[in-house]
Amino acid sequence: MMAIFFFERFPLLQARHHIVSKIILGDILIRMFTIVKNPG
Repeated sequence: MMAIFFFERFPLLQARHHIVSKIILGDILIRMFTIVKNPG
């Protein structure tokens, strides 16, 4: 949620580092998914 909000607030950053932002966003989503699966 916060990552999506962050990238929406900075469209120039996303455009300049499109591939990097996708990798970071994917990594954040994977981390969030892991936390949801394993709350402990």
